[in-house]
Amino acid sequence: MITIIMSGCSSKNSGDSGTITKKNTLVYGAEFEDEKINPILDSTYEDDLLFRGLMKHDENNVPQNDLAKEVIVSSDNLTYTFKIRDGVKFHDGETLTAADVVFTIKSIMEPSVNSSRATDFREVASIEKVDDLTVKIVLKQTFPPLLDKLTVGIVPEHVFTGKNINDSDFNHNPIGCGPYKFVSWTTGESLTMTRFADFYGEQAKIENVIFKFLPDYNTRAVQLESGEIDLAFIEPSQVEKIKSGQNTAVHIIDSADYRCMMYNFTAPILPLQDPLEVDLNQVLQAPSLNHYCGTDNLGRDIFARVLYGGIVSLSIATIATTAGITIGIIYGGISGYNGGKTDAVLMRFVEILYAIPATIIILCFQMMAPNKVIGLVIIMSLTSWMTMARVIRGRFMELKQKEFVALARGMNTPTWKILFNHLARNSVSSIIIVFTFTFSSAIMNEAALSFLGVGVPQEIPSWGNMIFNAQNYILTGVWWAALFPGIMIVLSTMCVNYISEDLKNKYLI
Repeated sequence: MITIIMSGCSSKNSGDSGTITKKNTLVYGAEFEDEKINPILDSTYEDDLLFRGLMKHDENNVPQNDLAKEVIVSSDNLTYTFKIRDGVKFHDGETLTAADVVFTIKSIMEPSVNSSRATDFREVASIEKVDDLTVKIVLKQTFPPLLDKLTVGIVPEHVFTGKNINDSDFNHNPIGCGPYKFVSWTTGESLTMTRFADFYGEQAKIENVIFKFLPDYNTRAVQLESGEIDLAFIEPSQVEKIKSGQNTAVHIIDSADYRCMMYNFTAPILPLQDPLEVDLNQVLQAPSLNHYCGTDNLGRDIFARVLYGGIVSLSIATIATTAGITIGIIYGGISGYNGGKTDAVLMRFVEILYAIPATIIILCFQMMAPNKVIGLVIIMSLTSWMTMARVIRGRFMELKQKEFVALARGMNTPTWKILFNHLARNSVSSIIIVFTFTFSSAIMNEAALSFLGVGVPQEIPSWGNMIFNAQNYILTGVWWAALFPGIMIVLSTMCVNYISEDLKNKYLI
């Protein structure tokens, strides 16, 4: 943070005594003008001069008592009791009490106020006035930053009686209990405040402070050099030039300034046309620069539908495969580890399921499923776990004969630890390979079921239902409607199969 101060500030001392005259005024060149000044709603430049909180920061940024002369914390760190200074005056002459503190914090927490500080007090379970000079705050759970958050300025409750906080006159005529009180505000030009004679703390040495709104940094630099303003932030590129001035001094101050970059996850991943947008003037258009893969029978862009359809098809395949593999690992693990009758019964059930065509089961289930997408994921999961179960069963039966498993049993290691830490971890290569084969089959199954009209609903783009929609136009020369989703199905399946083969050769399974 870079600040510049005029060495010949407009404040003047009379004689050698150091007393401050009425001409003692500081003009600050502000980078922007706040719309409202109200610590309930947001923080502003002027807050520390006009308002005071229960706590304040010292030179090391550590919270210290301010309006609160004493803070009592319970042994469980959940209850804070604040004893407030007696006789503190607001700028309108009214005395500050615990009711003003409670009103300020409760207003910040009130959802309808929409305060930017609301999250600062998210752990506050309750705040109440014990007496005129005592406030008690109870937390939901321990919250170390509480004292830091309580540096927020306290406002007078009586000013807001019967008024909406967001629309109150207070926002442009603020009343606090800080060392300076508000004088005037000329929109677009300046805001003036003067020293508050009844301030409870040490009197400010500067009589008047003027915030002059100068959003352009070049204008601020010029006015600093000419003496029109006394203090301002400058840009790093201006430092060397201003340092060379005779009447200026540059101060570089460390600050806790955090910057972050946020991502807009609601925006399209690619600048594509809407895959659902119907344009009857562009029906069955061949591939072109406007539509890279052409359009379908409703004028929808096939390129966009292929990409968005891939998200749907691959998501369904991923979820269904993951769920199916998990079921297979658990089922096969139990069978292989226990062996004997348990293994015989469980494997006979698997063989029965193998004898029933999965397509018949899926078609019957999908006819009854109220939500076709969720139903498709569930039934694909329930019909894809048997291969994994058989592989894991064989792997566990082999591994449980190993010495490290016998040793774990001899040390009374819990069965679940043996299953997960010794058997499952040593079966990862088998699990990965079966996963890839199952994933490849899931892509094909989703496409086939959608093509048959029992998969993903027609209003949701997927590779399968795109081919289903194109089947009536293939023989009429509209080759692109089915070609591109078909290519994506083939390419995806081939990629997964190649990965499976590579893993198989690598691990010799």
